[in-house]
Amino acid sequence: MRTAYQHQLDTLKTHLQDLLQQATRNLQLATSALLNADLSAAEQVISGADKLSVDAHEMACLALDLLALQAPVATDLRQIVSALNSISDARQMTVHALHIADLARDHHPDCCVPDEAIDLIEAMSKLATAEGHTAVQVLDELDIDTARWLGERHLRMRDYREAALALVRTSSCTFTPHQAADLALLAHYLERFGDYAVDSAQRVIYLVTGEDPELDELSDTTQEIADQ
Repeated sequence: MRTAYQHQLDTLKTHLQDLLQQATRNLQLATSALLNADLSAAEQVISGADKLSVDAHEMACLALDLLALQAPVATDLRQIVSALNSISDARQMTVHALHIADLARDHHPDCCVPDEAIDLIEAMSKLATAEGHTAVQVLDELDIDTARWLGERHLRMRDYREAALALVRTSSCTFTPHQAADLALLAHYLERFGDYAVDSAQRVIYLVTGEDPELDELSDTTQEIADQ
């Protein structure tokens, strides 16, 4: 009985890694489609979105079945709860990759990214992709140190997004209104993809230690306010 249960837990973990990996692959395809006017890459992301949604739903059902039928406690309970939250993260990563693919398809054969912003968008894409791959690694190895490091490094993504918005706001900006809007949206999608990848990685901290990084951060902020 325990062997079958453990197999289900292992299956849940493996499928979650696959889902995160595919979401990251979709981001790579979507940004390639955007920057290289690659319509086939955009359509590959768009056509595969429904399957990813079905896969995520099936994983969530498996996790809920384990909760209902096995009444897990301690580490097993944390693993299932973490998986449910990470499934939601992976879904959102997929959605934001899909938004980027939609932008690429809508503007094909042109690139909607102004020349002045291409290097910045490439940097954001590389960082978001790396965060997705690292989230998979963290889940595989249950590496809480890397999970914490990833959260710290993610601050760079916020800087990138601010830089993108600064390009739009500058008085010397020559972008058309559509270009400015698309750039702001694109920076938002890339930042949010990274947000969810980092969230998924940091759920491993809760899985391993029982500590919730978000609650710890809220507690620290509350204490800082109280000390003022």
